[in-house]
Amino acid sequence: MKNIKHTKRLLILLMMIIISKSYGQTFLNGNFEINTAVTDQINLINSQYNNFMTNSIAFGNYNGGGPNGGNMDIITSSSFCGSFAQSGNWYVCLTGGGTDAISLKLSAPLVTGNYYTISFYDRFGAPPATVVHPFQIGLSLTDTTFGSLIYTAPNADSCFWQLRTFTFLAPNNGLYVTVKISAGSTGDVWCHIDNFSISETTSIHSVNQNAYFKIFPNPASNAINISSAIFGQFHFHIYNSLGQLVKSGSTDAASTLSLDNFNNGLYSIELTSNNITYRQCFIVEK
Repeated sequence: MKNIKHTKRLLILLMMIIISKSYGQTFLNGNFEINTAVTDQINLINSQYNNFMTNSIAFGNYNGGGPNGGNMDIITSSSFCGSFAQSGNWYVCLTGGGTDAISLKLSAPLVTGNYYTISFYDRFGAPPATVVHPFQIGLSLTDTTFGSLIYTAPNADSCFWQLRTFTFLAPNNGLYVTVKISAGSTGDVWCHIDNFSISETTSIHSVNQNAYFKIFPNPASNAINISSAIFGQFHFHIYNSLGQLVKSGSTDAASTLSLDNFNNGLYSIELTSNNITYRQCFIVEK
């Protein structure tokens, strides 16, 4: 009888450990649904945005920054771009020039040196917005600073929601993913974002799930080989972990690309043919 009770206690303890185990980080309000707004809230200064939103802080420097700076929108209607949120009922809008910036809180800090994959959706603001500029994503230790740049997205140049996905090596133990637009001014550009998600990437091969082309070796040192059964001639772009373009050109379905001037780290390569782009990641280790 005593052994049975002891065994039950051990099983209960084991179940508690399993239940309490952390299964990775999540965005606490990555789709902006946790807010107290009822209708569209336009041209909000930082303090107003922060009063509406939970686990997302605005800290833009428009009009001098601080609680009276910023120029954010929290939107639920289809009045902008003619369609609603990508996920749920709400999305947010940032203006250009770095004049708007927000942080999104994670459920737990990232681990420096680990790989993570983030996805989100963006789109270009409806007219009279006139200039296209990309979003920049950072990782920060605080909710009111941009932190370290980890990704620069392609231009948000359409009124249709576009999925952005990138894998990065965490540069710090950041608890906040930050967002801003790289350039422009509040008068010529604004863009929408929605539905952020994050997952830890235990292996670089887990982000290379398409069968359209192969990269080898991976990790690589001085060169990578590309092999594809569907491409003829194609254009390629290689980006580092900060989203910066480091190499581009045109080549064939079976080719070798030199990595002589590449530093160690994570890179992504995009192959484009017939207006269709495919992407994979690789690591450089020398």
